[in-house]
Amino acid sequence: MNSHAADTPDNRPTEQQPHTAEDGTIDHGGDVILVRRGRRLNLGGAVVIALLIGALVGLVWGLIARVDSLNTLMLGVLNGALFIGGALALIAVIIDMIMDKRTQRGSAEPRRAGTRRP
Repeated sequence: MNSHAADTPDNRPTEQQPHTAEDGTIDHGGDVILVRRGRRLNLGGAVVIALLIGALVGLVWGLIARVDSLNTLMLGVLNGALFIGGALALIAVIIDMIMDKRTQRGSAEPRRAGTRRP
């Protein structure tokens, strides 16, 4: 029988019992497991996606306008990334800031469904 399978906090082997350190804190000797509750795109990824969308819009504009030189097409791609992608990135930053404030405020106090925050 595997002796590690039956190890619970009550019947740990003696070498794993919690011990008190010199400063008075208790060391349980266990590992910390962090659980991620939700998956969210980080801010850097959102900015890169926004710039790529802007560059793609500039490329499509250049192809629809039948641009004849590569330089003009690249200028359209860069302008699309700068103006359209920059605006989308700014929107992503604002949304991330609002979501971060909500999660920081929401972690301090539980909220019932249907109630509004002051």
